[in-house]
Order: sequence, then C-alpha cells, then structure tokens
Amino acid sequence: MSHYERMFKLIKPTKVFVVVNGTIVTEGDASLAKRIDKEGYDW
Repeated sequence: MSHYERMFKLIKPTKVFVVVNGTIVTEGDASLAKRIDKEGYDW
C-alpha cells in the first residue's frame, strides 16, 4: 500500500484502488497510479 506512484517503478502493481473513508471509489491498473500522480485526486 502506497501513496507514491514513483514507488511503482520498482514494484509493478496489477491492481490500484482509491479508498475514501474506507470505501473503494475506483480501481484500475498501473495507469491509474500514473494518472493520480500526474493529475492528483481532484479529477
């Protein structure tokens, strides 16, 4: 579990989840982590 997309350069995730108040609000593959790193969570 991490908040840093840069860490995924070493560890390649197969699933990425965004959790808000204990609820999964979206999920995807590694491209989701890249999008969050680039655009933040406000999209």
